[in-house]
Amino acid sequence: SAQQPQTQQTEPRAKRQWTADPAQGSVQQSAPQAKKEWSMSPKTEEENTHEDDADFIEKFKRDFEKNNRPPIVPNEPINPVSRNNYPPMQQQSTNKKMPVAGIVVIVVLVIAIVIIAIFAMRGNGSGEDVQDSTAGSGSTASVASSDNAVRFTKPENWGDKIYAYVYNNDKEENAKWPGVEMTSDGNGVYSYVIPDNIKDALVIFNDGEKQYPGDQKEGLKVTEGSLYSVEASDIVVNFKKPADWKDSINIYVYQGGGVDKIADWPGVPMTKNSDGTYSYTIKAGTISDAKLIFNDGDGNNKYPKSDGFTAENGKTYEVEE
Repeated sequence: SAQQPQTQQTEPRAKRQWTADPAQGSVQQSAPQAKKEWSMSPKTEEENTHEDDADFIEKFKRDFEKNNRPPIVPNEPINPVSRNNYPPMQQQSTNKKMPVAGIVVIVVLVIAIVIIAIFAMRGNGSGEDVQDSTAGSGSTASVASSDNAVRFTKPENWGDKIYAYVYNNDKEENAKWPGVEMTSDGNGVYSYVIPDNIKDALVIFNDGEKQYPGDQKEGLKVTEGSLYSVEASDIVVNFKKPADWKDSINIYVYQGGGVDKIADWPGVPMTKNSDGTYSYTIKAGTISDAKLIFNDGDGNNKYPKSDGFTAENGKTYEVEE
């Protein structure tokens, strides 16, 4: 490397100075004092060699530290006393766990959806088994723990399949006639859930042939949780025959539409009373919505001529001229 200039001390040149001598009253020239002066002179080869070695060692240290610095490991802090105190790098975790509150919200929403679905099915009048609204094709409806249910005790002479026909004055209905089949709760009791969408509902119970209330009568007003049953009371009817009829009077008792009857035509004999009238007792539960035709066995002597009278308890029927 190039030699660096170096300062060396040289011999000072003499400089005369003048001093005053008070004793002699004169000024004398004093001897010159030596003064050190510095001058530049080239370094020796040995000195330059030492400087080159020091520079090389310093450069080697810097290169060594640079090339051998330990790598930065994620999530591992660097030694705080190291020369380069770099901040630790944080690795973002990809396995984030859902907060507990979020899980609870999801569970609550799922439960709410299930409950809404169950009530929606019940609102269709079909409980656990959804049924078609086609007449007579309904499956039984589950009414367990329902506040919107009605129950009905069927008469002994009714069939085992009991239907509930539910409707209102707005012409809304749960199904076409005969309605939706009810669920048997045992002991002749049947139950059914009234659809929520039918307001001010009326209900007619039937077995597909016999019905309660009777033909052409308005349905019963729905009272949630009520137990309905056909009015069980005997019906006594009386008849005053015309003079030209025979003395043996029969009564033909049947249900509207002729689907149920006590006996085939001409029916059963009536009992003659002391006042010349005839009477007959229709036993409770024998037939619902009974209709009557009086006759003496002769095809021409019958009253009325077409559809029978609706049976009314205690009434005396008389042929009108």
